[in-house]
Amino acid sequence: MSFFRADGIDDDIHSKHRLTIMFYLSTVAKVDFVRLKDEVGIPAGNLSQNLKRLAEAGYVKIEKAIVADKPNTTISMTSVGHEAFEIYRANMRRILDGLPAKRS
Repeated sequence: MSFFRADGIDDDIHSKHRLTIMFYLSTVAKVDFVRLKDEVGIPAGNLSQNLKRLAEAGYVKIEKAIVADKPNTTISMTSVGHEAFEIYRANMRRILDGLPAKRS
């Protein structure tokens, strides 16, 4: 395998926003939408679209409920998401650690 190929990098995770979401979700059990938006600094519309893609991949669970007469959305990483994120991290490590030294 060439050092310069990104084989094994999950396109569902490997985008600036989705990677940021997965970073954050890997550190918490569950978070509400507003807190996630504030923590990761992604505008609500972009956050919704990226969460939808992660949910379609089975990486996050989105739960909607009414709390104190107000809509509340919570997000958590699924076990499939945790596994995919660990594989992503290992593959990135492999690629980065395998790069040869800079040529002159």
